[in-house]
Amino acid sequence: MLASGFDRFPPSASGGRHCGAGMLLLSHDHETAYLGLDYNMTYADVGGRADPGDASPAHAAVREAREELLGVLDPVLGSVHALSALVVREVIVPSYYLFVVALPPNYDVAGAFARRAAEYTKRGGRLEVTDVRAFAFRDLRNAVAARCKSCRDLSGKERRLRDRTIRLLEALHRSP
Repeated sequence: MLASGFDRFPPSASGGRHCGAGMLLLSHDHETAYLGLDYNMTYADVGGRADPGDASPAHAAVREAREELLGVLDPVLGSVHALSALVVREVIVPSYYLFVVALPPNYDVAGAFARRAAEYTKRGGRLEVTDVRAFAFRDLRNAVAARCKSCRDLSGKERRLRDRTIRLLEALHRSP
């Protein structure tokens, strides 16, 4: 494991990356977290496995966010440099780098994604993430501390959380 997700991967003969990277998206005031509905029908951080072309976990996280959220974060998180300016915390667990990101004020990730996803599917595109929901970040932390596998979103509906996201939130809760 690298000391930081911004460190470059060491050269590899196979070019393979045996880790993943992602982002936990928070509102500017850290009150709200945005999670995406994945193929397992669970809500999760935005991220996935690093590709051979990713120079670092940060590059993988930016690429994954672009792919999964159809580029809606590009105006604020379109590069590793932009990511470094918005990261409030970095959590490293075995084989995964999580960047906790505070978005600019009034940046409506869920609304922007819904609009872009509607356009994309109308043209026959297939989505990796099919929905983005807002959760009270405090409620997510409390649910994980209570060993719950679900949490209510801001609309009041109970949503199942992905196991990886639960482990990341546990690590975030434990880290200083």
